[in-house]
Amino acid sequence: MNLTSERELFEIFRKEAISLLDKSLHNIEKLTEKYDEKILFEVYSSVHTVKGESVFFGLKDVAQTLHSVEDEIIKWRNEKKVSPDSLELVKKKLVFSDAMLRSFIPQQETIRDVIEQMKRFFDEYSKILGKPADMDIQISSNLSQSEISEVLHIFINLVRNAFEHAFSYEKNNKMVFSVSKTEKAGKSKIEIFYEDNGSGFDPEIIKKIEKKGFEAILGVSTKEPSLHSGRGMGLYSIYKLAKDKKGGIIIKSEKNKGTSMKIYYFSS
Repeated sequence: MNLTSERELFEIFRKEAISLLDKSLHNIEKLTEKYDEKILFEVYSSVHTVKGESVFFGLKDVAQTLHSVEDEIIKWRNEKKVSPDSLELVKKKLVFSDAMLRSFIPQQETIRDVIEQMKRFFDEYSKILGKPADMDIQISSNLSQSEISEVLHIFINLVRNAFEHAFSYEKNNKMVFSVSKTEKAGKSKIEIFYEDNGSGFDPEIIKKIEKKGFEAILGVSTKEPSLHSGRGMGLYSIYKLAKDKKGGIIIKSEKNKGTSMKIYYFSS
């Protein structure tokens, strides 16, 4: 299969997948009024289809997100009910997957291509959630493909956290994301700077991080300390990547004023 036909095939998939996810978002809204096994099956079928084809096209983040949606749907079916918190979580995951599909550019070849994809993802997420936002992004041009993949993972989690937990519908939301790479003694040091003007972290969460480390925030959200999945999971995922590569995170945050982070790690 040549490159042109691959792109054409992907665009067909993208169009159909977005349509299925949009329909699923519409259908699960009906579950707030009444539990319906038929609607549940339709949503599961659509999500399963998009997940499988996402794997084919290498969209790992979309596939993993939709797999977790499947798990939630199976839980609903077993319990014969849908909780409001669980429903809201699934909606966020479907919105995320939709934004990823809309912004994805096949066959990235340069840093410019990557930055363009990141901007498109940010803009799509902003538009879908109805939260106006601007982003300033700068990335060093000497990153390898594996390093770009790691940066994208971090970026996606930070954007999700910002839009779902920090940014408001009325505020002039802003985010800064920059990446630099330096070489020393045969090792590469990656440094990522992040900043937003959002709601900031609850002071108690910062205290937990300072006292017990990032393991203490698993399952923690700025809205409810007991949430199973949210800001804590995304930040912990970033921390684990940095820690595994002998790095770390330095975080500063002020309630209702914003958050800044320095993320650093090494690659050989």
